[in-house]
Amino acid sequence: MSATRRQVAGIISTCKTVIAAGKGNDLPPVDAAVSTIAAVILEQVKSEYPDNKVLESVKLEKNISWTALLAAMETLYGTLVPPWARANEPPASA
Repeated sequence: MSATRRQVAGIISTCKTVIAAGKGNDLPPVDAAVSTIAAVILEQVKSEYPDNKVLESVKLEKNISWTALLAAMETLYGTLVPPWARANEPPASA
């Protein structure tokens, strides 16, 4: 798993833990450290996939909720192709 995929997976795990602990109650706000790390990861992935329209639409609002952050990170995770899969991708002209 690439470093970026591991980073995204870490944010996903954190989101799921906070959401599960809340059990339907009001969740605490996303803390600044998690929000900042997620924003940096998002920009890195966007730069790796500049033509991806789905990624282009992903935005992290200033006061993003844990569920919205989870959705954004799951989108990133699904976009990041594992290195072993890249070798099996057909050429762009196919």
